[in-house]
Amino acid sequence: MKNSMISCVICGEKFVPSTPNAKYCSPECAETGQNARRREWEQRTGYLEKKRRQAQERRNAIKAAAQAEKDAAARQAAEERQRLGKERIEVAQNALIQSIERGEPLARMRVYPPNTLEYWEAYRDYDISYAESIGKRCYTTVNDIYVTDADFPNLMIISIRELGQIREDVRHV
Repeated sequence: MKNSMISCVICGEKFVPSTPNAKYCSPECAETGQNARRREWEQRTGYLEKKRRQAQERRNAIKAAAQAEKDAAARQAAEERQRLGKERIEVAQNALIQSIERGEPLARMRVYPPNTLEYWEAYRDYDISYAESIGKRCYTTVNDIYVTDADFPNLMIISIRELGQIREDVRHV
């Protein structure tokens, strides 16, 4: 190898190369040259843009996974609320059926609409049992018909048709 001097491609300083393919005078210039080559390669190949896209895709995937997990948890909670709601309704319906089977007037009143004989029969039974439970006589009238009238349910149906309303008056003696 000849002892000829060459110019550093970075700083231009003259130096004696230690190897036949040496281009740099110092490790600092070699690092600068390597960084410059790396930047040129990154621009030529679009490396940094690819890395940015990959990083964005990873972030988006993480967000999507978190959202999917959140949605799944919300769906599961909604299904649980719906299941519990159905259970509560079933329990309430069973309790109502048992109350009706025991002959409880209020339960019968909840089942039938107010324009039916069954409703007003249950109303009469409730009013009579309530009066007995408080130990007083009740003079309850609905649309000016006494609950104790023999044909109270039928008279109520006729009265509702004629008046189109229900008026109640209760007096305890």
